[in-house]
Amino acid sequence: MDISRTLFFCCLMLAGLVAGAVIGWQLPPFHLSLETISPDTKPVKRDEVPIKSGSEDLSETTISTYEVGKNEVRADISPVESDFEEPLEQALEDTDTDLMSGDVAEEQKFTPRIETAGLPAHNFPKRFLRPPRSVVQKRALTKLVRFETSPFPYDGVMPHNGEPFLNHEEDGRKAHKTRSGRIYYQDETYNEERVLLHIPKGFDIEKPAYMVLFFHGHGATLERDIINRQRVPQQLSRAGVNAVLVAPQFAKNARDSSAGKFWQPGGARKFVQEAERKLGELYGVPGLAGRFKNMPIFIVGYSGGFLPTAWTLARGGISKRVKGVALMDGLYGHQKTFSRWISRHRDAIFVSAYTGLTARRNVSLEEGLTSDGIGVVKEFEGSFEPGTVAIVRSDEDHHSYITKAWTSMPIRDLLKRSDAVLREN
Repeated sequence: MDISRTLFFCCLMLAGLVAGAVIGWQLPPFHLSLETISPDTKPVKRDEVPIKSGSEDLSETTISTYEVGKNEVRADISPVESDFEEPLEQALEDTDTDLMSGDVAEEQKFTPRIETAGLPAHNFPKRFLRPPRSVVQKRALTKLVRFETSPFPYDGVMPHNGEPFLNHEEDGRKAHKTRSGRIYYQDETYNEERVLLHIPKGFDIEKPAYMVLFFHGHGATLERDIINRQRVPQQLSRAGVNAVLVAPQFAKNARDSSAGKFWQPGGARKFVQEAERKLGELYGVPGLAGRFKNMPIFIVGYSGGFLPTAWTLARGGISKRVKGVALMDGLYGHQKTFSRWISRHRDAIFVSAYTGLTARRNVSLEEGLTSDGIGVVKEFEGSFEPGTVAIVRSDEDHHSYITKAWTSMPIRDLLKRSDAVLREN
């Protein structure tokens, strides 16, 4: 008898809860957890943010966000203690829409369920449950961003002789006179503070990722050459790797390899640290900007870009983070610097693809490494392994070497071959 009465009252209470949920009675605040249900992969937790409701701050109520694609989203709701009571539907409506909003590839496949303690699972109106913003980049982001740590302007000294970099002046205009006698003015050639940042479509900060630094050659500008002619952002995107691109402007449209602030001890480290912050801002997902810190780094130095590459390895303060270096017909000097870095970082990748312009130095580098017991491969075959050193001759036009060398779109090819090693670090 007592058992029957107990069951009767339990059923009555359960019916009351269900009725209350249906007709909108007052319900306490809830913890709302969103997760992706995929037939192929396990649910991946993305973030946790507070819910705010009206003028009241439900500080103990959080939304744990997960990646949302074509998959079903399950909402597990459990009540939390609070003196403030409000209908669940209203609480969700008042939630910060910026934190909750996001795109679903095929909205007709988005069928949320609710599971609550004491309540049966049932369909929940879409207007009350918006999918969280996905951390997977929905479209490519390419932007020129102003940096305080950009290589130029630079008013310091040249390390090889200790003389001021701005060593010439005409009509009140400061300039740099190169060893060959060319004169480049600061306000034309050494004044670009913007840096090219690129985050490809599909980039996921929650997965292993790395940063690609691209150092251009002579006579280049970010827009005309790196973006439009050499298509460096496009090559990274088409490689399909989980990486971001950072490309500073050195001497603009000039035959000069000066490294500017990258000559200074720790100059590259300060630059990379600012790049991490700016990439986080560009990525735009609250709470995840810090994930760009301490990414492995892959440096690509084309032609005259060899000089800032060498100084970055020698004095930049990030040599331990650099897990790969690729010189694109760029071994015009600092052979000992590159040889020393290779010897000290035997788990990293080093590539030097070259034409007849740099053949002599590349052959010398290969012979020196071989005599030190370091194996060198002379052609590209398959994916790179940790410690791969490839010195490969490919006699294509130097001016077009970034778009056509041993293959078309060679940066894309290098990234695909290096990807497994870079992601492991």
